[in-house]
Amino acid sequence: MEWTEEHILVLILGILCRFVVVIRGFDNCHRLDDSIGGGDSTTDSNLFQYDPVEIGHVRFAEIEPGRYVRMKTLAVDPPIFEIPNFLSDSECEYIKELAIEDGLEISRIAYKGSSTNTQEDAARGTNSSLHSRFNDTIWKEKLVACDKDDDELLDPEEALACLPNLRAENVTAAMLGLMLMDLELDRDSDGRIGPKELWRTAEWTPMLAEEVREWIRRWDGGEGERFVKRWKGQTRISDQTWLSALPEDRHFLRELQDRVVALTKLPSDIVYTSEPMQVVRYRPGGHYHAHYDTDDVTSGLECRHTAISLNTSSGDEFVEDRCRLCRMITILYYLNDVVDGGETAFPFADMEYGSPEYKAKFDYDYTDLKHHCYDSNLVIQAKRGTAVLWYSHYTNPETGWMGPKRLHSLHGGCEVNRGVKWIANTWISVDDVYSRQWQYMDSLGSFLAERAANSKRIKCLEGDTRWDRRKGDTGLRSTDHSNSP
Repeated sequence: MEWTEEHILVLILGILCRFVVVIRGFDNCHRLDDSIGGGDSTTDSNLFQYDPVEIGHVRFAEIEPGRYVRMKTLAVDPPIFEIPNFLSDSECEYIKELAIEDGLEISRIAYKGSSTNTQEDAARGTNSSLHSRFNDTIWKEKLVACDKDDDELLDPEEALACLPNLRAENVTAAMLGLMLMDLELDRDSDGRIGPKELWRTAEWTPMLAEEVREWIRRWDGGEGERFVKRWKGQTRISDQTWLSALPEDRHFLRELQDRVVALTKLPSDIVYTSEPMQVVRYRPGGHYHAHYDTDDVTSGLECRHTAISLNTSSGDEFVEDRCRLCRMITILYYLNDVVDGGETAFPFADMEYGSPEYKAKFDYDYTDLKHHCYDSNLVIQAKRGTAVLWYSHYTNPETGWMGPKRLHSLHGGCEVNRGVKWIANTWISVDDVYSRQWQYMDSLGSFLAERAANSKRIKCLEGDTRWDRRKGDTGLRSTDHSNSP
């Protein structure tokens, strides 16, 4: 291979850091977490974000003592960074094996009331007098009463038998599938209705009633053919699972969390108390149309990750539809190469608002990544071991804490044409209410103390022998010439 200045710089840095680590020995074990992480201060309200500088800018980040990765800026708005060789081949295989062992299920899409946050959506989600609790037994019984073919799901014809309000609005079976897709009431976008989807549609809130009537007015106004023509099929076709780092035999997942702490330069408590890792598999035809990973900042709804813990601890019932996602950072890992397709697309990355190119997006359905993947302004090819990090929120310039959603962070997965695509996602969730985030982490104090103690104990016992080395993989350390950036 041809050596560049970057290769030489990484090699020198790696050798120096390895030398320091060896000299210090195990006496430094008690400080190891701080040497690679963002610290654990619960008084610092500044959330670190990398300056993208400009497209093509390259920096090096230390994610383990002596191990650096290359970060290349792919976009400035939102800041998107490509990080090759973040995972080794064996680590990618290990994550896939864990996902298969745990079992994958059909991926879902978020319910509209909790994934969009206009004032109207917030009103729908927080008005308890208009929104009853979901009871699985009751709604399964109601579904069975309309399920003529006994497949435990309702096709549009069967669903109408259970939805008298829609029948009263003269909705036909041909209209129903398109309507539920358009209003995001078909959670798994499969064109059929399950018990919870039936409940959401049957809960005839004033807001939903008005949305349905507006949809029908557009249909009756001659837009019916346009609905059909622009219908892009299922929003999401994939299967997925969630991997917890808690089991004792999953040292690597905890090690990966430590890498994320080092990479993001955030307090480790924030990373440790975010969501478990999501693993997703896309078969041929699989895709995920453009969407946001997070929601707008609004006082009308609580952040999901803190609401689950704080409401439960206070004795209140957790209600999914009254919450929103507060994911500040997405880190996507490609677990394999894809034969054809499966790219990650950002339709609006680095586009100037109001520009001719920006306005041209609205001449077609830019969210349809089955047909318009390559019309996106940024398309990233899947490559095994590569991580892609982007920020879905700004930071507040006055407080340094969580700020508004970045509208240009809209993204999705292009259709897989040949082969199978495996990815994993790490989401860093932060409550935009500073006190609520720390109250949430305080409530998990015993878990965090045990997590930190186990992390230090494992590192001290293992010394410099990392998980990938035990697997017989030389890993991605900067001293391994073949894996230098």
